Amino acid sequence: MPDAEMPLRCHCRHHEITSLRCARCGVPICPHCSVVYPAGMLCKQCAKPSRTARLQLQPQELALAFVAGTTVSYVAAWLLLLAEGLLISVHLGFFAIFMAFFHGMLVGETVRRVTRYKRGDQVEKLAWLAAALGLIGMALYLSGGHLAGLLSLMLWLRIALSIVGAHNRVRAY
Repeated sequence: MPDAEMPLRCHCRHHEITSLRCARCGVPICPHCSVVYPAGMLCKQCAKPSRTARLQLQPQELALAFVAGTTVSYVAAWLLLLAEGLLISVHLGFFAIFMAFFHGMLVGETVRRVTRYKRGDQVEKLAWLAAALGLIGMALYLSGGHLAGLLSLMLWLRIALSIVGAHNRVRAY
């Protein structure tokens, strides 16, 4: 039997005889398996939305953003703790910890710029991690490497505020 006389079978449902083809890839599809698009009927594979360039990050970009974000976080944490030491004499006390929010915003902005303003879960989690690691690293440095330096409630409050700031900055655009 020549190929012109063979009935087309659906790519997904092999028992369905069809005369439809995907407008993009040409695979035979039945009406149940097709998705309506302005350009015609598409198979489910061609109709899947592709990841946009705004969400795709190369491993090198992730590594560079992590290093840059963590470095900025560490230096900013050092400046933050230095500023808090100076501000305690002015009696700002508890309110000085809210500077950690701006620490997180600085880290988030650094991560955004290094990734060339890309978005997505990877960038958000990277900014959170970098903000937290800078403060944890500075706390360990100031405590002489003793894990007891991580038991401070104020440190964890600073970390939480820093993560919120980083999240705010990365999600802002």
